[in-house]
Amino acid sequence: MALPPKESGRSGMVDSLDYSPNYFETFMQAIAMGHLEPARNNLYEVVLNPPECMNPTGKLDSGTAWDAGDANHRNIRKNISLFANSVTVPSRNITTTEAHVHGMNRSYASGQSPTDLDITFITTKDQQHRAYFEQWMHNCASDADNTVGIYEQYVAQIDIVKWEGGSNVWLTKVAEKGSNETDFKMRMNAASAVYRMYGVFPKNLGTQSLNNDQRSLMELNIQFQMERYRFDRVNEGRFNVNTPEIHRDASNLVDVAPEGTFRKLGV
Repeated sequence: MALPPKESGRSGMVDSLDYSPNYFETFMQAIAMGHLEPARNNLYEVVLNPPECMNPTGKLDSGTAWDAGDANHRNIRKNISLFANSVTVPSRNITTTEAHVHGMNRSYASGQSPTDLDITFITTKDQQHRAYFEQWMHNCASDADNTVGIYEQYVAQIDIVKWEGGSNVWLTKVAEKGSNETDFKMRMNAASAVYRMYGVFPKNLGTQSLNNDQRSLMELNIQFQMERYRFDRVNEGRFNVNTPEIHRDASNLVDVAPEGTFRKLGV
């Protein structure tokens, strides 16, 4: 069914589309613009900036740090993202206080209180995820000598990067140098948003069940305490069909789908 003619002086628009709540075609046209397509929940990345207490070159005794053979935490950081099977991004709550002078009570905003960050990992055979978080938690509060760590040394920063398919970034590989022919061309994913968590440390390491029932994947749930988080959109325009394409050379896989610029750092 075609849309009716545009009415004179009509102001209801969705990205330059004639809007009418009575026509589904408007919704279809909006989705076709790319950036208004519904997001999917199965493309994400977990980026850990390790705490100082887990760094063998930090101020703490190297015996309390992570494996010194894993330079810059490269392997554990990669595997934390690869095997993060589910992530529950914290909610944002406004705390309120009531004031009552006369008549009805009035509640006013008094602060914020985010919920915990919750990540469930697929457990690998070498148990490196559990080993890492066990050590981190012992550095926060030791059950051996009943001491606690220094806050600034055991808190970290974690980014949850949301990725989407259908960006305007294309990866191409030419048949040979100087040739106009291509071996392949594929559309890349691109980051669309970032949730940045500040002052993070593991608060609860969940139970794990072992049984002789039907075989299934072993998982590990971690709840993280945090101070606050910030949300920001990145790469705006990469999903709009009207934005010019960006082509990357497959021979150089660095920065094929950049994460974009997080503008709200420290806000």
